[in-house]
Amino acid sequence: MKNLILLYMQIWDFVAQEFITKLNEFEGKDATIRINSPGGNVFAGWGMIAAIKEFTGNLIVKVDGVAASMAAYLVLFCDNVECVDVSRFMLHKARGYAESDEEKEFLNSVNRDLRSKMEQKFDSALWLEVTGFSIADVFEKDIDVWLTAKQAKKLGMVKKINRLDPSEMQAFTQMVACGRFEEEETTPKAGAKIEVNWVNILNNF
Repeated sequence: MKNLILLYMQIWDFVAQEFITKLNEFEGKDATIRINSPGGNVFAGWGMIAAIKEFTGNLIVKVDGVAASMAAYLVLFCDNVECVDVSRFMLHKARGYAESDEEKEFLNSVNRDLRSKMEQKFDSALWLEVTGFSIADVFEKDIDVWLTAKQAKKLGMVKKINRLDPSEMQAFTQMVACGRFEEEETTPKAGAKIEVNWVNILNNF
């Protein structure tokens, strides 16, 4: 596939940098972004979203597996989104350890921004009907909301669902395996001690 960008890992600063650089190379052209990502750093994601909104070419986004957390918010800002019938989406609030009042307020401000974007994107009554939760519940009750491909399409996140036939499943599985969520050296390991700061607060979003 020509002019292809694969987002098949967690979203970190170095991932955003590579993503934006690659997208700029395709400026004014047709390009495709394929997503299979559990999310990541909020501000790295905002940078990627800014680049997408500035892109002047024809952009197609295909969710091949999962678009969760910040990867799902990225999808909200894309106009031409497709997924396969087995794709899943997950939206929730930003989480992280915040000790001081200043850190807590910073995290709260991030969630106010995320909530505002959700309220702008979704019809609140339809969201409640499809998910069983209000948008307020997502942020006030700290809920992970998982969506099927059909639910995402009903909510307007996706325009087209592509059905995977059994004959295509093996090729799809191999593609997902090649882009599985491998831990990079720069990715914090489970249980590792991370210095608390405004960026690290959001690294596990």
